[in-house]
Amino acid sequence: MDNESPLFDDIAEFYDETREKITVEEIDSIINQLSGLNSVIEIGVGTGRMALPLQERGYDITGIDISLKMLEKAKKRGVKHLVIGNAKKLPFLDK
Repeated sequence: MDNESPLFDDIAEFYDETREKITVEEIDSIINQLSGLNSVIEIGVGTGRMALPLQERGYDITGIDISLKMLEKAKKRGVKHLVIGNAKKLPFLDK
């Protein structure tokens, strides 16, 4: 994959504890920017800290991350659609 993956795999276990919680105001701000959209790709989804609150508000979220361990944490958190991949070369077809 990419030489960055081991770094993020190594920090996945304690990643959330080293980050501030996402606030309702931050989620509301993101939602305001998504006006009219219902499908979102979050590149660098990590453990799903932002993806899950958006999913809980009815958005169809696809999270992509280079780290399998980060994606495993996002899945345990409840994020439904997760893809392993590199932001430099997204694993999606152009439409």
